[in-house]
Amino acid sequence: MLDIGCHLRYPCKQYCSLGNLTISTTGGKDMEKRERCHIIVIDDNRDLAVMVQRILKQLQNVVITVFYLSPFGDQVLQYLKNLQEDNAKVDVLLTDIDLLGEIGFEIIHRIMLELPADCWPKFVVMSGDPEGNFGKNGSMLEYPDVMLHLAAKVEKPFLAETIEETIRSVIATPTQKS
Repeated sequence: MLDIGCHLRYPCKQYCSLGNLTISTTGGKDMEKRERCHIIVIDDNRDLAVMVQRILKQLQNVVITVFYLSPFGDQVLQYLKNLQEDNAKVDVLLTDIDLLGEIGFEIIHRIMLELPADCWPKFVVMSGDPEGNFGKNGSMLEYPDVMLHLAAKVEKPFLAETIEETIRSVIATPTQKS
């Protein structure tokens, strides 16, 4: 078992041994005021994923888990199921849409199918699609259920302030029941 602090304990040897999972925690003066927020970042560009992780570390009292090796969907689903078994959950899932061999919308769709709605994180997608379509070949249109549950969309390239403010806003927004 890997202890990352607070209420989160889960087995992650398979992810750590792949070098695919990085975890960072931050704390601050307001640590006692609210529970730790858990954010997942998914991107096949390791450098971008680590950059986003560093940006989000500016937020106080967060745990950031980064996945940057394929197959993302299977790994993220197993990770979320492990957390669910421990009565823990992820607050925000930030994923690129166009991943190596996968589509971010498909990962979100699978989460929505395989986990109860009260275990869903808030979903945020990012894309560098120059057309602004948020996904190749109209992938956005293939997942209308996912579109209804998106908390935010971010276009790449983005400024550090943009991603930080987007996630801060999503965290502050109350969760809506499905």
